[in-house]
Amino acid sequence: MSDAGLSVHDHILVPRAAIPPDQPLAFELYVKVADRFVKVANRGEAIDPERIQRYLNHEKDLLYIDRGSLARFMDEKFAQIFDMIQSPSTPTEAKFEWFSRCLELGYVDLKIVGAHADKFMRINSLIDWSYDHFRRREVRRVFMRQIFKSVQHPLSKRAIFGTCFSLCFILDQSETTPTSFRSFFNGSLYRDISLVFHEERDPHMIPFAEFTPEHREEFEKHPSASVEILRSFNMIDDITRAMIEQHHEQPRGGGFPNGLKRVETFLPAQYLSLADFVVSEHKRFRRGVEKVETGLIHLGSSGLFEFIDHLKKTMAEENQKNLPLILRALHEVLEES
Repeated sequence: MSDAGLSVHDHILVPRAAIPPDQPLAFELYVKVADRFVKVANRGEAIDPERIQRYLNHEKDLLYIDRGSLARFMDEKFAQIFDMIQSPSTPTEAKFEWFSRCLELGYVDLKIVGAHADKFMRINSLIDWSYDHFRRREVRRVFMRQIFKSVQHPLSKRAIFGTCFSLCFILDQSETTPTSFRSFFNGSLYRDISLVFHEERDPHMIPFAEFTPEHREEFEKHPSASVEILRSFNMIDDITRAMIEQHHEQPRGGGFPNGLKRVETFLPAQYLSLADFVVSEHKRFRRGVEKVETGLIHLGSSGLFEFIDHLKKTMAEENQKNLPLILRALHEVLEES
């Protein structure tokens, strides 16, 4: 198979900031040109910035590696990256950026390359490190904005952005212990770990009318399937299970998998459902703006206010009482400093 004709499923986005500019690579590096992948750097060689720049879309600045290389990269580099995150000499905002990159790579590694106990342990180390930063409101604002800015991969956007918003909702209401924080984080991050994209589309963004019966059945079973994956790695407790199993339940009982009503649903799972709503509507809002403007929209000033107006129009009546909670989280995560 040629370098330029490999399957999309065999390649994984890696942020350019995570690639060392002056060190030999642990993997072959690709850029995407139209529907093909072109190799721009070999394993064991340092990157040639001029060669890469000839191919890159300057606005997106996206690079790719293959599946097996990601597994090797994470095995070899996690300790190095985690040491940088923990180092007192690393500036705080740089730590947050490295956390974002490492969390994204770790999640995509689990999602695409495959689940493994060591990979869950690595992410738990990141989560435990982040606890003191998330629990302090002013630091959390900076941290979450960096995460929102850094995360790029389609498979990780919903998982990580949804986690940001759900943690905002939870931590705005009360303090939490380190153990509970990890459970809330894991319940949010892994809620869709079993879910498969269909024709490169996020199933959350596909109207049910377009689903085949098989795909709809698979979608409605994914909370239970995600719990079973985590259970096999001893990653489940009562909090994590309730968040994952109940994040698609609805206030009036029309959700799945169990049709629970609001009064029967774990409150943090309700927050996670709100977070999913925010992520979905944010994607729809961006697509609408991108039909008019070139490139990505600016999520400060008027962009944020326009998105808030969009939410008010699309939010179901039974969730309107949660609007102040959502608006506070939006300002924490989206509003520019």
